[in-house]
Amino acid sequence: MQSDQPTVESGDFLDQLSWGFVRRNIVRGFKFAVAGGTGFLIAEGLIFMGLVLVGDNYLLQINAVAAILSIAGGFFINEHWTSRNEGDHGGSVGGLLFRLFKFELVYGLGNIISIAVQLFLFYYFSVYPLIGNIAGAVAALPANYFVSMVVVWRIKL
Repeated sequence: MQSDQPTVESGDFLDQLSWGFVRRNIVRGFKFAVAGGTGFLIAEGLIFMGLVLVGDNYLLQINAVAAILSIAGGFFINEHWTSRNEGDHGGSVGGLLFRLFKFELVYGLGNIISIAVQLFLFYYFSVYPLIGNIAGAVAALPANYFVSMVVVWRIKL
């Protein structure tokens, strides 16, 4: 008697496993990239305003302020749109602030790399800071996505 249950060859299992991973993360990853892009635009605007107002002598301080504020903006977009019906959103205001703190830490590590790349390009190759910021942001996106989903919202990837 033939079973209606499909059989899974070992190669098929790995294909299904990787397809499930892609399927679960493609829409969420796109939303995360849009939220990150919004945060990036906030950072770029703040860096531009800082350069205009105080000049490049305070580039590190300008980057620090821009990073903290843009990360918070990205967090709230991700909290209410990207991971809205998934993961851990529990707790009151304290839970929200704790997730924000974790998100700031995760992105803070990515921003350290991004700012280091930006400063290196600026001081050694005279690349305008807003251009250098793009390179760091693109490089940090995949790591920020995976770590944020697992650490901040505890979503199974």
